[in-house]
Amino acid sequence: MGSGASKTPTAPPVIHAAPVPVKTSSSHSPEDDAPKGDVPRSSQRSEVSASGDDALPEYWYHSKGTADHANSRFDDMFYAPETEHAAFEEMLNESYVAKATQDRPCPTGEHGKTPGGCPCVQPGADPGLPTRYRVRRVIRVEASDIWRRYVDKRNAIRESRDSEGIEEFNPPPLTRSVTEKYPGTFAPLDNSVNEVYAYHGTFVRYALSIAENDFKIEYAGSSTGTLYGRGAYLGESITKADEYAKDEPDGYYDGVFAVLVCRLTMGKMNCTKGDPKAGERVMSGEFDSTCGTRLFRELVVYDADQCYPEYLVLYQRVYAKDDELAIEEKMRRKFFMQIPLHWKNVATNLTKDRFSNPEPLEDAGKTHMQCLVNQSRVQPSRTLLRAERLEDADLWETWVSVKAGLHERLADDEQLAEDLKNLGFELKVNMVEKDLRALTKRPCKFLKKGCRKGDKCRFSHNEFAADLGEEGLAAGRRLPVDELDKEVHEAFLWMACSTEEEAEEIGKGQMKISKKYGYGAHFYESLNTALKAVRSKDGTKIAILCRVICGVPSDNPEEPDGKDCIILKVDENKRKEVLVKNFSGVYPEYFLALFAQEDLDAEQAETNSQRSGISGSLPLPGNDGGDASGDERKSEPPEDPDDAVSEAVSKDVSEEASVREEVADSDETFVVLWHEGWGDVKAEAFDDLDEANERFDMLDGGAYATILVNGRFNELRYYGTRGRVMREMHDHFWSNFYQGDDEHKPPFFIIATNVDGEAYGDQFGSLEDARDNIEEYNLPLVIVDSKFNMVLSEWGDDSEYSTHFDCPPRELKQLNEKPVKHRAFRSLGHANRAAGPAWLQSTRPEQCQRRREDEVELKLVFANDHNSATFAVALNTSVREVKRLILHRHWPSSPNLIPATQVDRIRLFAAGKELGGKGTDDIKSLKDANILLSKNGPTPVHVMAVQKDITAEKSATTTENSSKSTTQHRAKAAQTVLAGTGAIVRFFDESCAEVLGWVCGSLEKLSYCDS
Repeated sequence: MGSGASKTPTAPPVIHAAPVPVKTSSSHSPEDDAPKGDVPRSSQRSEVSASGDDALPEYWYHSKGTADHANSRFDDMFYAPETEHAAFEEMLNESYVAKATQDRPCPTGEHGKTPGGCPCVQPGADPGLPTRYRVRRVIRVEASDIWRRYVDKRNAIRESRDSEGIEEFNPPPLTRSVTEKYPGTFAPLDNSVNEVYAYHGTFVRYALSIAENDFKIEYAGSSTGTLYGRGAYLGESITKADEYAKDEPDGYYDGVFAVLVCRLTMGKMNCTKGDPKAGERVMSGEFDSTCGTRLFRELVVYDADQCYPEYLVLYQRVYAKDDELAIEEKMRRKFFMQIPLHWKNVATNLTKDRFSNPEPLEDAGKTHMQCLVNQSRVQPSRTLLRAERLEDADLWETWVSVKAGLHERLADDEQLAEDLKNLGFELKVNMVEKDLRALTKRPCKFLKKGCRKGDKCRFSHNEFAADLGEEGLAAGRRLPVDELDKEVHEAFLWMACSTEEEAEEIGKGQMKISKKYGYGAHFYESLNTALKAVRSKDGTKIAILCRVICGVPSDNPEEPDGKDCIILKVDENKRKEVLVKNFSGVYPEYFLALFAQEDLDAEQAETNSQRSGISGSLPLPGNDGGDASGDERKSEPPEDPDDAVSEAVSKDVSEEASVREEVADSDETFVVLWHEGWGDVKAEAFDDLDEANERFDMLDGGAYATILVNGRFNELRYYGTRGRVMREMHDHFWSNFYQGDDEHKPPFFIIATNVDGEAYGDQFGSLEDARDNIEEYNLPLVIVDSKFNMVLSEWGDDSEYSTHFDCPPRELKQLNEKPVKHRAFRSLGHANRAAGPAWLQSTRPEQCQRRREDEVELKLVFANDHNSATFAVALNTSVREVKRLILHRHWPSSPNLIPATQVDRIRLFAAGKELGGKGTDDIKSLKDANILLSKNGPTPVHVMAVQKDITAEKSATTTENSSKSTTQHRAKAAQTVLAGTGAIVRFFDESCAEVLGWVCGSLEKLSYCDS
């Protein structure tokens, strides 16, 4: 039901299903099955329940009245269990009468109203009268307001007629035998006031509206007339009710009809074949209702409070000529509402109306979500500040179309559909669904004291659900767990973000792209892992519970064709990380703002560190592990030997700030470019650096990469991959934001890189001379003029620009002031890190020497994932680089490694060259790696092996220059490091500032120093 319905101050007690209503002396005879009815005769009042007349049906989710429940209010709709469908089909069969009236529309439209029905709807005709009705879905309505009014009216009728007695139905209603047979589905009725279950046929959406808002008597008869006056018309026969049920031809509910199964208190009935003043006689108090006694008994009440719409049954008509096999196949597929049942907009027709709004969860919903967070065992513990459900028509309609497309694809490939139905655990995504279901089972009241039944107890022993009240349990059942479409592998998955702005973008369907795994959106079965992947803002992270069409899965990223998702990893708790390729198959439904004091402390500590010097350990991914243990410690002078590193980092932080300030003063335009794949580069220009930085943060790397530059393409910030991506953004900038003069003036410079990644340049007096000498330089290269405006760039083909080349003009800008022939930098990465006004204005040898020395002061180990293969990279890097990583938050999110035995290939690097060759000489084992390593001369090689516990790293470095000793030492060092570690290994040249890493089983190069 919609959240906006009115609510009652108290909720009634419970009707227990065990008592059976007292049967009257009337017996059910064959004559009683006649479609017409006689005048009811007297009956004795039947006993309803020892719990009281105003009790809730016991099978309702809200039925367990407690102290907390006494003042609760509820207004909900739930799917009835599929096990109850058989009871409703039996009720439809028992109340079926093979007769038609003039109210059944002609299916061809050729005939108007015809007494007894037109020829097209007669039994045996084409299509004829439906021979039966098959249940597609059953929805139960639990609304305290409507129920209370219904019970009060029933009690009032009983009291008013107590002295005179009420004539009972004769014969009994066609629905009675089934309702008495299934007391766990239909609560006992009070025959003394002619309480009965009856049908009301209508449109699906009208039925939803009635279930939400009750009957509106003032609208009665607007489409069918008012033979017995303006009231709510119901029937005891499904055949009669079906005459008023309508589907939506060519719409979502095409072929799907709806009938409300209502509890109806008829009281004293005016039985008549046609009394135009029947309504007036009820209003005068002479009767309580009208019972039309024509071909079908029609039941009419004039007060909506006499009717409680308890069930909404969606069904399909079955005709004599229908294919039974096709019908059975359709029955096996679960039917889903066009709009989720728990949404406020459930009755909306998307062809006419649109909506896009977040719906805040009420207290019970928030309580349930907090329990879900607690059950996920997130660390640190988090408090739910706010919870919202996104209801967006456009986003939902797109999501539904993706699901429909996958159904069509599976229909064309029976084997694929069968494989999807029989997924093994390693490919099935369903852990979050299990989490949700665990919070819907009623907790054992003896759990805290110790339940003697143990695992045999039929109640839940879930400690996180123990404190859930009835409202919290009902809120959990409102979640769309029963709406998951298993045929297309639909699942719940988590993702997370840092800010409200990011959440708003995700709510518009702009998913966060996983740059580490290729093009796709990254989701988690573990809420804890999802939250660790992002940083907090003001101590808060936003968790998003998404409905995801996982479709056909794979656990091999090397074979993505025909797959809809990739299982990237399975953690120690058997929870998966999933890459979803089609973002339209993701609906971000619930947004949870989660606060942790530890996150807030870590943020404040980081802010203080940047202002006064970073002390202690560096922050870990997503704030976790940061030290914020107290202000007293922060204020003490550093005593640790590593404090020299901290001071250098602090100094570099302030240096970067001064760099940006100086850039801001000298350049009026700042450009943010981002790459979305397949050559798709987008850009925005800003006059204010702060605005540009905000846009950069919001993009969070784009699909592949994001760069912030000034008007000369001087790189201020970068996040993502390089290579071709960098080239395309570079070319996009110069073609759209070029700010140079129309006329280039000498001198001109060629700037290039060598095979070891070193940047070097030559000066020429004319552009012609520079062009004539291009062939003497390695690619990539650029030619710039005296003002360092780019004249030409050459990137080479795919095989030539493996060494990335980023913004070289600024690295040799000092040549403009002091021409130097063929000046070489240690490496391009080193030149990038050294760039900035302080470096550009001074080229003192001692400054270069300082940067060389601190290059080896600190080693970091990064572990991360890319295309589902895990790798580890050791950064033999500088304090400045550490500072850059901190400021730009380029930290890996999942520091989990796999054993070396699972590595497909091992690549070796020495002096910037790959020892293993290209493609044909792949190393298959650690033994092969050591052998090949020992054959390649005296080049110093750094060997790093990393265990799962990153803090327990082991390393060995060889620096000997003699061929024999180096070979022996190198092999021994590798064996020593690898022994018993179960580690992933990388070899690289210790003199190379740009650490090169290769993904296992892939030829995609990674460089973390500058990415």
